[in-house]
Amino acid sequence: MKNILILLFLIISYSCKNQHTQEKNKLMINNYEKLEKEYIKQASLKKKVYMSDTNVKDFVNILKANTTDKDTLDFIITVGQTNSSWISNNDLDFLISKINSKEKANCINRRISSIIPNSKNITLGHQIISIIESYRNNEPYPNDVCICKSYSQHKVDEIVAWWKNKKAKENISIEKQNVASTIALNFINAYAKYCDDFNSELSVFEWIDQQKVTQQFKQTYKTIITEAEKEDPELGLGFDPIFDAQDYPDNGFELAKSVEKPNFIMVKGKELPDYKLKIKMKLVKNRWLVDGVGIINMTKEEQLKRY
Repeated sequence: MKNILILLFLIISYSCKNQHTQEKNKLMINNYEKLEKEYIKQASLKKKVYMSDTNVKDFVNILKANTTDKDTLDFIITVGQTNSSWISNNDLDFLISKINSKEKANCINRRISSIIPNSKNITLGHQIISIIESYRNNEPYPNDVCICKSYSQHKVDEIVAWWKNKKAKENISIEKQNVASTIALNFINAYAKYCDDFNSELSVFEWIDQQKVTQQFKQTYKTIITEAEKEDPELGLGFDPIFDAQDYPDNGFELAKSVEKPNFIMVKGKELPDYKLKIKMKLVKNRWLVDGVGIINMTKEEQLKRY
């Protein structure tokens, strides 16, 4: 009798467990089917976000969810990816200012994705971290078919520390660039004044020797002038090798826009903005020196084209 009761208990227990499992699985299946239907419905109605037409600030606004309800399915569908220049330094500063945002955010699904995202715990700060990470890794954005990842405070702190270090290095670079620009501008304006001074007691070689220029600059200048005078003692080179022209602006030069490399400084005539010179700078023993200008110590690629 006792054995029969034990057997009966086991049968009932298994039956209840099996029923509970079936009901649980049925609930999961029903919930997934419901979620899938909701996703398909929303996806068909949503306006696509074309990344090539979107700037960073506008995209952050698009990422904000329209509801605070964690149980809703919040997502956007994007088309294409950004290029490497999508995020500027100002954009990065803006993103950092929003990195701790707890606003509910949309997940990102690219049009090629079939993943149903879980936006329950996704904040705007989380999505901003994903944008910054793509920038740090030099990747196009979105850099995955679905972006719907949460991050810890440790990740936030790590990114903020990286950003502060980046800003500090950039500030040092700007300071150095400002010093280089000042030296370049002073040199070219001083040279223009020297050329105007017909009563100077210094020869051009002596004047060059006293300036903040590299030894390579001095040697190249002397070689060009000396060889030209040997070939044509009367005419010489026929133009000024520093200005790379026969004439120069009467009222001196001012800084123009920066060029493609940090060690090149662009200057233009104060009253002749189309008259430009590119000056090559070199850091020697922690001092900026003029290393090239005009045709002096400049490759054909480095020289400005003259028409």
